Amino acid sequence: MIEDNIKPNINLADYTTFKIGGPAKFFIKAQTKDELGQALAWAKAKNLNYFILGGGSNLLVSDKGFDGLVIKLTNEEIEQSGNELVAGAGARLGEAVAWAAEAGLSGLEWAAGIPGSVGGAVRGNAGAYGGEISQTLKAVEFFDAATGQFTTLPTAELAYSYRSSLFKQDTSKIIWQATFALQPGDKEAVSAKVNALIAERLARQPHEPSAGCVFKNLMASDDLVAKLSAAGKVKGNKLACGLVVESLGLKGKSVGGAKVSDEHANFVVNYAQASAQDVKTLVELIKQEAKARFNLELEEEIQYLGLF
Repeated sequence: MIEDNIKPNINLADYTTFKIGGPAKFFIKAQTKDELGQALAWAKAKNLNYFILGGGSNLLVSDKGFDGLVIKLTNEEIEQSGNELVAGAGARLGEAVAWAAEAGLSGLEWAAGIPGSVGGAVRGNAGAYGGEISQTLKAVEFFDAATGQFTTLPTAELAYSYRSSLFKQDTSKIIWQATFALQPGDKEAVSAKVNALIAERLARQPHEPSAGCVFKNLMASDDLVAKLSAAGKVKGNKLACGLVVESLGLKGKSVGGAKVSDEHANFVVNYAQASAQDVKTLVELIKQEAKARFNLELEEEIQYLGLF
């Protein structure tokens, strides 16, 4: 019975990289398709909202928690077929990167050191160093809660754009597994690049608990670049939001136990037992300053769960 696996009042802070947040009213780990389907059916029968939890790396959970069912995907299998890699949504993105490197397959090196799950990366079209998930993604299998069916669609039909996808636009579509089409490469060269990027991330990113980059990067214009003295800081026609926050003089700014990282200004860190409200207040302050000083509308990359 699925009810036997559903647990009440589970602390969600333990399941996020921020280490912040209240309890889920109900919580279950789903490793199989049947478990996912049964958990969703249970939530529907109880008239409860549900939330699909991956690696918890891009998420801020309310101090009040979530008044519904949190489903933690634990389908972590990764398989290789030729130059393709098939990874469950619950697998760590870093594990997929390591698997590809060990197999001498190139295309995922840019993701080295990024926390979180494959499902979360596919949902948000995660990217770094000029690469992004949609560039190597071949197809996604997902459960459509509206129809009760599993479906597989190619990347071209999944509405990918910068940090967005069909799965962000339609939350009834729940990613189950992803297929990546990679390229044969030299194993030593791929591994060396992966190790170099991990070392670079460790050197320039904070070590305190965080949810990664808070804001999406901005489309850059010549005027904006000049205004922020950001020559040479624009990549792919996007201006790094860390530079914007730093230009506002907010590096190191704190609210309660939350602080703008001293290492990377697009990170807000939990440096002293921060509450979710501390983080939310600091994020809103940054947005207000960006609007007032530079007339910029910053948009969060992190997701909020629960009532704030």
